[in-house]
Amino acid sequence: MNRFTKLVIKHPWITISITIIASLLLATGIPKVTINDNLKDMLPEHMESRKVLDELTDTFGGSDFVMVIIGNDTGTIFNAPTLEKIKRISENMEAVPGIEEVRDITNLKKIEGREWGLEVFPFMEDVPTTQDEILKLEEDVFSDDTYVGSFVSEDRKYAAVLGFLEVDADEQMVYQDVLTIINTEQGPEDIYITGIPAMRSIVARNIKGDMKKLLPFVIVVLALILYLALGTRLGVILTMLVIILSVLPTVGLMGYLHREFAIVTNVMPVILLALACADSIHVISRYYREISLGGTAKEAVASTMKDMNLPVILTSVTTMAGFLSMVASPIPRLIEFGIFVSFGVFWALVLSLTTLPAFLTILKPKARRRKWEILPDKHLTSFGKRIIKYRIAVVITASVLTALLALGIRHVKIETNPERFFPENSEVARASRISNEHLGGSSNVSIMFKGDIKSPQTLNRMLELEDFIESLGDVGTVFSIADIVSRINKAINDNDPQYDVIPKTREGVAQALLLYSMSGDPSDFESFVDNDYSAAQITARFGGLDTVKLSRIAKQLKKYYKTHMQDLDIKSTGTVIFVSELADMIIRSSVTSIISSIIMVSLISAIVYRSLRLGILCVIPLSIAVILSFGIMGFTGIELSMATAIISCITIGVGIDYAIHCTARYRSLQAEGKVEDAASTVVAEVGGPVLFNAFSVGMGFAVLMFSNFVPVRFFGGLVFISMLASAFGALTVLIALLHITRPARNQ
Repeated sequence: MNRFTKLVIKHPWITISITIIASLLLATGIPKVTINDNLKDMLPEHMESRKVLDELTDTFGGSDFVMVIIGNDTGTIFNAPTLEKIKRISENMEAVPGIEEVRDITNLKKIEGREWGLEVFPFMEDVPTTQDEILKLEEDVFSDDTYVGSFVSEDRKYAAVLGFLEVDADEQMVYQDVLTIINTEQGPEDIYITGIPAMRSIVARNIKGDMKKLLPFVIVVLALILYLALGTRLGVILTMLVIILSVLPTVGLMGYLHREFAIVTNVMPVILLALACADSIHVISRYYREISLGGTAKEAVASTMKDMNLPVILTSVTTMAGFLSMVASPIPRLIEFGIFVSFGVFWALVLSLTTLPAFLTILKPKARRRKWEILPDKHLTSFGKRIIKYRIAVVITASVLTALLALGIRHVKIETNPERFFPENSEVARASRISNEHLGGSSNVSIMFKGDIKSPQTLNRMLELEDFIESLGDVGTVFSIADIVSRINKAINDNDPQYDVIPKTREGVAQALLLYSMSGDPSDFESFVDNDYSAAQITARFGGLDTVKLSRIAKQLKKYYKTHMQDLDIKSTGTVIFVSELADMIIRSSVTSIISSIIMVSLISAIVYRSLRLGILCVIPLSIAVILSFGIMGFTGIELSMATAIISCITIGVGIDYAIHCTARYRSLQAEGKVEDAASTVVAEVGGPVLFNAFSVGMGFAVLMFSNFVPVRFFGGLVFISMLASAFGALTVLIALLHITRPARNQ
């Protein structure tokens, strides 16, 4: 490495040209980056629920819908102006490209028996104009409990217009078109838009908003902190250059590899901005220390890199190892996140070893002349001596606090429902609450039945399963072809409630379906049964549930299949199943990443320092910081989500830097024979850069607290705390342990 540094110092312009051109070439892939936050795409392709969803989509068409909610807080929606507005919105939505079908109380089908046969007609062919007509419509709608609680609320204050999307529809275009429609219809009613496609579109919009807002913000914050840490404008400019040249190629590489931004990878540029400054701070701080001792800029650069090459390489490698531990995660998005952040850290390493020393060689910054010091060396020296003096008390205190914080881990709750991404006071959250409380919700389960669908036995088993789903509670609506058949049977038997059942024979079922097809539209069945009646689906919607409840429902369904329907070919999918499976994978991902990252960084440290003792000691402050993060989450109610699940990797991957810089300086002082004073001297010499490094990286993450997404806000705050905890732990607990376990003089 010393020979490599000499080469950089000898040919600085060539070094700068090569690294900058390479960075900019990779950055040209940025326009190719797209945004996608489909919950399905967060799951591995081999997952059964993903395969079932694809099969259901191929058989019955798309099941995703945009829901427009029309609300009347001062009265009911059953008045002529509101009903006319509902019909107008419905008709305009039918013309939106990408919407295959629109359902609402104006076009839902009413089934009635006549002397001459069966009549199928919309509830509202024309907008009622008289009070009697309005009351008749209200009576008709509420006579069929299938639609109450899903298309109109029980309190009559809300109505829903559902636009079902085509399989390959452009969700964002559909969302924008529907938004344009409802914006022209606002007032006096309140009108909202929700549904999974709408939420995904809002997420995509908010991801773009986060990037536009947070990236400039974090750059300004880092620049201010760097000026406080380094004290010179040139030091800030050089560090910011390394930071920006690390982020741009990483995002560009994502574009060239056709990877997409999601709610997790959305924070990656901000994370890289924060991480990339770490090595630069140490290098430039050390350069100013060397140049102040006299000599030329080239000599100062050579001396700086001689001591910093190993710590910079080691901290970068261990940080990469921490993020690469995500490769063991079962969640594709987290795997991508780990790989691309690792590449960004690698590129920052390359720039720190080449571009930065090359610029220092050319620009020849002079020694700093600062009139003030935030952390004067004499204060750090005094602090280091106190740590050594009370080393046993430091270790015991840290152990007790860690044990107490560990008690909070058992209270950590998992949350993966995308409805929880948004602040409670946001319009999208309000729309979601209304949908959940009054109109069936948007968390769904789709269950595929295979067999003879015209068989009364099969249809009755479907109704049996529907009854079980309704018994689970919090169900907005459950519907299938079995419900349609029973309604037809009731209608052709003088609307007698006792005939609201499945006909007893297969011929009776076939006759009921034939009568409907003669009076109604046969395409009404397309989303419930296939053409040859060999497959059908049950759709159920749940409202206002957290991940724990959704997971419970998914597990109860699975158990019910095994105990009551093991003789049938049944498969289920949908948001409820996805959320449940994602929750299980987040738990596994967190556990495996913590264990694997701790093992990797400790082994790397042990190998480099040729000491298992030092390898183990290095990860102790990190383990404390990880426990601190999860303990805070448990005690404060912060939920474990896709975003917060990566805190441990960041804490270990980044926090190890502080332990390594302390250990590296400790080893070099020992080599100089300063065994007794080594620990306190480390605090004096490395303490300032370590604390500023932790503060700058932490503040870079803290900017995420201004994100549009609630989980990302918590993530930013928790990482800020864990960075400071890692640095402070390295300067206290690690230093105390290094002194306690130091080798004897004769060794």
